Amino acid sequence: RCAVLLRELTQPYLLRRSKKEVQEILQLPAKSEQVLFCNLSVAQYQVYVDFLTGHRMGELMQSRARAFFVLSVLRKICNHPDLLLLDEPEDGRPEDFGNPARS
Repeated sequence: RCAVLLRELTQPYLLRRSKKEVQEILQLPAKSEQVLFCNLSVAQYQVYVDFLTGHRMGELMQSRARAFFVLSVLRKICNHPDLLLLDEPEDGRPEDFGNPARS
């Protein structure tokens, strides 16, 4: 009963459209995807393999939350190993910030 009352009170302020109505109005082209594969650099590959063969991998894969953490780490390795911040200097500043050879 409360849900019906709430819906009646908010209905004049909410505009609900279906996906089909929006597509007709906007006339967008069909979605297209391109999947591109690229190889890991030697450093990325080494960090990737080291992480997968690490002694804590079995422990990390025992729960869903940890599995998502593992996937997140692997994604960071593939984007750039420095995203893991494993070897950050004590002063908090990256050693080679702005080095084009590393980016």
